[in-house]
Amino acid sequence: MTGAQCDSCRKFAVAPSEGWLILFQVQPAASSLMSMIGGGGGGTEVIGTFCSPKCVAEHAYVMAVTGSTGSPA
Repeated sequence: MTGAQCDSCRKFAVAPSEGWLILFQVQPAASSLMSMIGGGGGGTEVIGTFCSPKCVAEHAYVMAVTGSTGSPA
């Protein structure tokens, strides 16, 4: 079974999970000529999946207090 789990409260929902919030981090595009020619232009990485704005706020608070960046794991 596939689904999504909230990175804050650990609530689970079967996919597709409507109303959930997914945070992405945009990766910078590679600066080499070969990567530009080959289409290696960055991309995105999932930072977190949250079931509500409250869980996003809790996650942001913890990241701010601890001085962490990136994934919650």
